[in-house]
Amino acid sequence: MKVLVLNAGGIAESDLTGVEAIAIAFTPTDSILADNVQAAIVELDDKAVHRAGNETISGIKTFTNGLISGGNISIPDSAWDAGMLELGGYYFWVDGDGFLRIKFGTPASINDGLIVGATGTVAADDVSFTPSGSIASTKVQAAIEEVNSEAQSAITTLDNATLHKTGDESASGTKTLTGSLALPNVAWNSQIFSIAGYRFWINSGKLYFKNGSTPASATDGSIIGPVVASDVAFTPTGNIAANTVQGAIAEVDSETLHTTGNESAAGVKIFTDATEATNPTTGGLQTRGGFASAKNVYIGGNLTVAGGNTGLKLNTPVLIVRRNSSLNVSANTSTKVIYDAVISDTANNYNASTGNYSVGVNDGGLYFAEVSINYSGENNNRNLITLFYNGTNVRIADFRGNSIVGYTSGCKLILVNSGTTVYVEVYQENSANSAKAVTTGISTQLSLFKLSTT
Repeated sequence: MKVLVLNAGGIAESDLTGVEAIAIAFTPTDSILADNVQAAIVELDDKAVHRAGNETISGIKTFTNGLISGGNISIPDSAWDAGMLELGGYYFWVDGDGFLRIKFGTPASINDGLIVGATGTVAADDVSFTPSGSIASTKVQAAIEEVNSEAQSAITTLDNATLHKTGDESASGTKTLTGSLALPNVAWNSQIFSIAGYRFWINSGKLYFKNGSTPASATDGSIIGPVVASDVAFTPTGNIAANTVQGAIAEVDSETLHTTGNESAAGVKIFTDATEATNPTTGGLQTRGGFASAKNVYIGGNLTVAGGNTGLKLNTPVLIVRRNSSLNVSANTSTKVIYDAVISDTANNYNASTGNYSVGVNDGGLYFAEVSINYSGENNNRNLITLFYNGTNVRIADFRGNSIVGYTSGCKLILVNSGTTVYVEVYQENSANSAKAVTTGISTQLSLFKLSTT
């Protein structure tokens, strides 16, 4: 084989037939250090990646048009950072535990990446954890346990600091409720609300409270809020027996003399005002109306009667009645006299239709009674006047004789009971046994008035 050779003398043709490659000189380059062709070819073959066979490649190789493999790509088992695979900025390597890790960008340490696969199940205790915050563990398992322990402790602390829906608990500090506080609608002693020793509860729709011990009953406390007098307890005292304010007020009212209306008062009432009375508007006891007493009235001082003694009305009640119409009295027969003209009846207790006078309930006592009757003619042999009262009778006058006068009268002091009936009967006898007519006017009259109370 002939080749053209460039030498100092120019280009010349040289015959290489039978010449060995080792005899041919080669100028070394940056990557080929051999100085002959034979050695250069061997060196290049040693450094080349061949299409067949298993080979190891060192250094970083950049494939600008991609890498296609028909089989496996194997990275030698060497230092972790000496056998990384880079794909588009992502680095893959195997850590000391045999786990495949990945990271975008160059990793700083063997565990500086995420585990993406392993030959078997990954245990949390095998996964590294970078200490952070209050977590000091370097493994996921320990970190989780540390978090769980702290969470459990936090939950326990939170539970201890929380008011629960059931059970009795105490709370310190100020608690502000932005909404309403609702207690369940249960038995009164199952929904007691306590504040600084005060206890509050609901009974029959009313709010009760008590300071101190637990209430013994649903009403063992005081009512607050809208209250009616019948809800407020009252301790019976003195003459008041009621146990509520409503009942006590009603009881006091029923036992009190009021400024208006007619009322009765029992017992002795002593007016201690010692003011002397000189006119109707002075003195310790004043009345704008009349003053009446069913019993004796004792006056320790002077009695002044307005207008003189004409204004003093004593010895009442008073009854004066007369006969103003004719009346025939049969002989030898008792006849009731009905006085048909009322001159005075201060108690208004006389019945002019029956001739009966009814003594008032408070009017019993000692009475002065005077009765007179006058017959026309003077030939009577007997004139008898009888007064009936207290279910009995008394003779006021009994005149007997031959042809006695027709006028007869008499008087008596009688004790009359309250409620009794008083009336008069007359009896006459004459020789002819004839009826006698009674004259009218003042000569036929009944007078009755009270002297004192027995």
